[in-house]
Amino acid sequence: MSSFAKSAASSLFTGLVGRYQTMLKIELDRAKAEVQEKLKQIGIGAALLVAAGAFAFFLSLLLLTAAVAGLSTVWPVWLSALTIAGGVLLIILILVGVGVSKIKKNSDLMPTESIDNVKKMFAWE
Repeated sequence: MSSFAKSAASSLFTGLVGRYQTMLKIELDRAKAEVQEKLKQIGIGAALLVAAGAFAFFLSLLLLTAAVAGLSTVWPVWLSALTIAGGVLLIILILVGVGVSKIKKNSDLMPTESIDNVKKMFAWE
């Protein structure tokens, strides 16, 4: 094999390896970004659950107020307190539903898109 052929083959191989290194680095960066986004969504879901817990605490205070008002006065006072408690309960249920769905949707931290891209990149078809 001539030195020109060796040089051409070496250049070709070096270029090919360099290209795959670059593509692999890009996919690793994408995987990192994908995992970060999933973690961010899980954090949002967890924060919504914490907010629901805070509203649940206030709900218990409202229900106690309603019980006291119901025992000490006539119907309109505790009925209004129970109505407010019902509204807070509705908020809690909405926050829990959204929070749980965000956590379930993003609980798989595997960067599937990046893995699929790497598999396609190295597929010899």
